[in-house]
Amino acid sequence: EFKSKIKGLCLLSYPHPADTARGGSAVLVRNHIQRYEEAEYGNQLMQVTTITIQARNKELKVAAIYCPPRNSPTREDYINLFKILGNHFVIGGDYNAKHTYWGSRLITGKGKEFYLAGKKYKSEFISSGSPTYWPSDPMKTPDLIDFFIVKGISSNYIIVGKEDLSSDHTPVILTITEEIAQKESIPKLCSKKTDWDKFGVTGAVNQSRISP
Repeated sequence: EFKSKIKGLCLLSYPHPADTARGGSAVLVRNHIQRYEEAEYGNQLMQVTTITIQARNKELKVAAIYCPPRNSPTREDYINLFKILGNHFVIGGDYNAKHTYWGSRLITGKGKEFYLAGKKYKSEFISSGSPTYWPSDPMKTPDLIDFFIVKGISSNYIIVGKEDLSSDHTPVILTITEEIAQKESIPKLCSKKTDWDKFGVTGAVNQSRISP
């Protein structure tokens, strides 16, 4: 767990096994949310970063995933991942898997395996329905490969793609209605906003009032 350069957030990440500047996944979480980091899970097929938070009366696993395009996880690989995540989870990222079920233009072998694994584990695929990957090669067609898969969460959610950000991938934001436990704030006698000059004057006045 690392401090983020964004105030109020901390960063948890899982790098590519080759420890090179490619692949990997990460989760940014607000400091005030109660959570703990799950054991690392990853290989050449997928890199997953997972945290567990308390949502109302259940523990909810929230995970980020990256699946390199040249590797092809099997149905069993995906199911093993789902078993680790349990019965209440949200996992999103770049799967590099295409299937018309979640809005891709076509069905690839990887997409078919992932779809069958998700259905067998009774999970739900959630996508924006629009392309999320924009190749720099003009001969290639944009497609949808970034989305979420969930299980055992609230059915109240909103998903949108943020096209105003500059990247070859459109960020996809999933907002879920859940009551999340927060850390208890530690009471402090003072803060960086404390007006010490005013405090000194007020204290002096009060002291003079109680002097014999």
